[in-house]
Amino acid sequence: TYTKVIQALLDDERIFQWFGRPSDLRNRPEYLQAIAPNVPVDLRTVLGRLWDGRYATRRDCAKDLDMVWSNALASSKPRAPVAHAARYAQRKVEEFLGVYGGSDRSSEAGQGASGRSRPEKEEDEEEDEDAPLVAPKKRQRRGAQARR
Repeated sequence: TYTKVIQALLDDERIFQWFGRPSDLRNRPEYLQAIAPNVPVDLRTVLGRLWDGRYATRRDCAKDLDMVWSNALASSKPRAPVAHAARYAQRKVEEFLGVYGGSDRSSEAGQGASGRSRPEKEEDEEEDEDAPLVAPKKRQRRGAQARR
């Protein structure tokens, strides 16, 4: 599920341009201090960790995915283009998880990251966020063909 979500995010140019690659720390020396105690993370890193089987559970993967957006929001002004892109990406993740049958990561109040209410899921639809996450088969990474 998360592999499909991240692939879809990387296919969205509006998201890819901000979150598809690691931040350039040489040009933004204040970035690490702004996101502390978090660490830099981007979508390709999360996808690579998925492929390498480094996430034990869905919750572990979701935490890193959420860190991508929280880092962007912590290191920018609320009206900055990257902040708009982070909120847009958060909404897309919520949509994709609904389409791909991902777990409901909303708060106890029934709201997602965007603050909008979500319909309740049936018990049989609920996925256990602490269930083991099986590493997907490796796929060719975006841009790998162009380098050949």
